[in-house]
Amino acid sequence: MKLLRRDFERLLPPPGTADKPLPIWCSPDAAPQHRNARTVLPGAFNPLHAGHTAMAAVAEDLLGSTVDFEISVVNVDKPDLTYADVTQRMNQFAHRANLWLTNAPTFVAKAAWFPEATFVVGMDTLARIAAPRYYADNLSGRDTAVEQLATLGIRFLVFGRVYQGKFQTLADLSLPPALRALCDEVPATQFRKDISSTELRNDTSAGNT
Repeated sequence: MKLLRRDFERLLPPPGTADKPLPIWCSPDAAPQHRNARTVLPGAFNPLHAGHTAMAAVAEDLLGSTVDFEISVVNVDKPDLTYADVTQRMNQFAHRANLWLTNAPTFVAKAAWFPEATFVVGMDTLARIAAPRYYADNLSGRDTAVEQLATLGIRFLVFGRVYQGKFQTLADLSLPPALRALCDEVPATQFRKDISSTELRNDTSAGNT
């Protein structure tokens, strides 16, 4: 599927706009209703790598449902994606996976579009969901967000990652009980790939110097 610039621009409404733009389905097959997406692997995919596709395969085996990938054009930690960024990342999925484009930088926003979904995440992502700094250092704000996720029927399937210099799993995280209750862990014996998009980008940059 080719992304038209006008569709991309629709994902970035003017500041102050109340309505949130609908997700865009970016796969060749007919689009399902977005509320039927049951397993979602969100990420920047810069680039998409073997770790992502292996996580998706394990999740499909464990959950018995097709994994849809999701890219938000707006991110809480990074600059908004440009049209060129998005088209480049979309091309990685051309023949391999279902892909959504959204304007949903937080998991509460993602959950609103994909209620009752299981999000496939690394433990580093779950650590960020629990971190008070993403809620203006307000624990009450974090707990409210977790409560919203629970109300929307969200689950997290959590994979181990190399984090802060060593391989860590869900068990290594100190989480609020309400968030931990939403999580299921994939043990390292079932999945371990010590690879990240950041490392791949750094390796590519080093090779070009």
